[in-house]
Formats: sequence, C-alpha cells, structure tokens
Amino acid sequence: MTLFQGLERRGELGAVVALYKRATQANPPLPQAHKNLGDQAWAHGDSEGARAHYEKAVKLGPRPGDDVYLCLGTMA
Repeated sequence: MTLFQGLERRGELGAVVALYKRATQANPPLPQAHKNLGDQAWAHGDSEGARAHYEKAVKLGPRPGDDVYLCLGTMA
C-alpha cells in the first residue's frame, strides 16, 4: 500500500490532495499526479476541475489511462 492509498483509506483526502498538488510541481511535472487530482475532483462532483487535470495529464504524458479518456468523453 502506498502512502496515498493509506491516506485515502483513512479518509484524509485533504492530505492526499495536498501531496498530489505538490507532485504536480515536480520538474518535470508528473502526469499521474494530474490524473489523480482529476480523479479526486471527479469523485467530488467537480467536473471542471477534473477536466482541467485530465487534460493536463494528457498533454504531459501519452498514456494517462483509458479511464481519463472515458471521463473526458463523458464530460463532452
């Protein structure tokens, strides 16, 4: 289990989001961090936030996962 998974299971979503945001500041930026922030936003009904992070993940990495494209398609 990763640190992120442990925090998510304990319901510490604020800490998880803070860590993901910190990971997006890495050089180079991490596509997976944007994907994970998009997942968090999507799960909490923030479709605009999810879209922004999913689109950033797609720009940064060629294969963010089929679920990213499914969510982007659903939002379209």
